Amino acid sequence: MPEDLVASINRLYAECADLDNRMEKIKNDFIDETVRFTNSWCLKQIDAQVVRNADVTIKLGAEKLSALNSEVSSFQKKLPGIVEKRLNKDNLWWHKKQIGQTYCYFDQPPSYYLDTAIREIIGKLSSILKKYKFLPRGSKHPQAWCESNFPTAVDKKKLGHSIPSLWIGRRT
Repeated sequence: MPEDLVASINRLYAECADLDNRMEKIKNDFIDETVRFTNSWCLKQIDAQVVRNADVTIKLGAEKLSALNSEVSSFQKKLPGIVEKRLNKDNLWWHKKQIGQTYCYFDQPPSYYLDTAIREIIGKLSSILKKYKFLPRGSKHPQAWCESNFPTAVDKKKLGHSIPSLWIGRRT
């Protein structure tokens, strides 16, 4: 093999390794930011539910509200592990495993796999809210943050207007 071809191949391998390292850093930063976002979002949602559903809050009383607070705190402590387990999967990251999908975020919803992973992470809060009767059990309550209750690309078309890809909250 000519030396210039070997040198070109080695240079390309080095460029690929550098790109892979940068993408790994982006992945890790995304995971860290997802933990921070989810932590903050969960607190806002709990606060909103306590205020919005005053009748439920009053029925719970101080002891159960304290238990709710403890459960949310426990969830927050577990959150980094939950996010890491759900988002640190090779099929979510193109530099780890190419699965034949596009990764364009302009005018398209996020990748199905990444979108689903984030919805599942956020959806873990609904079990706490259901336990304390802030969300009806087994219902498709519009604020039950579980995978099946988030708008999909099809829902966006039905609604006839744009909804941010990671829309969170009530449907309008």
